Amino acid sequence: MACVVGAATGQSPDLTEDKFFTAAAGNLHRVGQQAGVQRMIVVSVTGAHENAMLSGPIPTRIVRAAQFYDPIP
Repeated sequence: MACVVGAATGQSPDLTEDKFFTAAAGNLHRVGQQAGVQRMIVVSVTGAHENAMLSGPIPTRIVRAAQFYDPIP
């Protein structure tokens, strides 16, 4: 597999935001490495997620996205 696009959002009720994104990044890198992934592209709005993704073994490109909010009724 040549590339994985990561677009995780939200957070687990059991984990803080930092721990959630760190765990998600670790899982993507671990499984991606087993599958032979050559590159990751990650859509991100948070620094914790970016740092965790960049510290893994698979070369990763960060694509910043604006945060979207639900309109107020």
